[in-house]
Amino acid sequence: MSKDYRKKSKFVCLLLLPLICGSLLCCRTIDSSDNKRGNTTSNIANFGLVSKQGDWIYYSNINEDRELYKIRIDGTEKTLLNDDAAYYINVIGDWIYYSDFYGDNKLYKIRIDGTEKTLLSDDYAIRISVIGDWIYYSIEDDYRIYKIRTDGTKRTLLNDSPLWQPVVVGDWIYCINNYDSGNNIYKMRTDGTELTYLNEDSVLFLNVVDDWIYYTKENKDHGVLYKIRTDGSERTILYENSPSVDIHVEGNWIYFLNENRHYEHWEYKLCKIRTDGSEYTVLADGEFMWQINIVGDWIYFLQEDVYDNEEFYKIHTDGTDLQIVG
Repeated sequence: MSKDYRKKSKFVCLLLLPLICGSLLCCRTIDSSDNKRGNTTSNIANFGLVSKQGDWIYYSNINEDRELYKIRIDGTEKTLLNDDAAYYINVIGDWIYYSDFYGDNKLYKIRIDGTEKTLLSDDYAIRISVIGDWIYYSIEDDYRIYKIRTDGTKRTLLNDSPLWQPVVVGDWIYCINNYDSGNNIYKMRTDGTELTYLNEDSVLFLNVVDDWIYYTKENKDHGVLYKIRTDGSERTILYENSPSVDIHVEGNWIYFLNENRHYEHWEYKLCKIRTDGSEYTVLADGEFMWQINIVGDWIYFLQEDVYDNEEFYKIHTDGTDLQIVG
């Protein structure tokens, strides 16, 4: 190869490099703003009040009658999308999927700009998880788990067993049977096959992250925190000093609520603990607290007073900077 040819080839590569890099950056931006699943398992386990895609946070504004809003992660451009009471919010691409709390929990989707509201199902849909082209959910009164296409077609009963609280991870749905049958942990394939019994504990709150199932076992003290492997092995107590509810797993931390009866009302503590059961930390306390959702470094939660007045708050995951969500 001649020296002149090598110089020319090098020159052409230098010219093409910015175009190649620009293309890669463009592709990466598209990928980062187009989720493969609509929300985290932990947020969905706690009513799915908040979901993030790209530079936007989509949320049910409890302080504005649960209406559906979006806001940039820097706190600017707060936008009302519609006046439905949106729960189990999932965002994928150009669409938001949710259950309307005030509308018999019917399943809807709407564009991320607030247009084209579309009814997908009349079912009383809860625990909604949108993954790819499928929506998974349970019907509370029916104790059955269904899936439906994101265009509203192919509604399918996955298994005729009385199951609910579905958590979809990979090719499996983790769930519990109904209260009359023991509230035990099961898993089945996302096509409804291979229903498998995992654990005999009576479960109150169920969450699954990676290879672990986190749950609260119902007992006379109402809630010891456990984890087991997704194959049902390695049952481990994580925390048992007081009742534990509303489990949210994020990274190496479990966020949850301690509830204690104090005279005529309940007192709550928002806590976190390592997934190995160490470093128990109290982040906040108050009256009735519930529905822990996390986006980035912020924990979102509800708090009610003795008069049933609700406020929507957020606080940093280190327990600082408590704010009302507007």
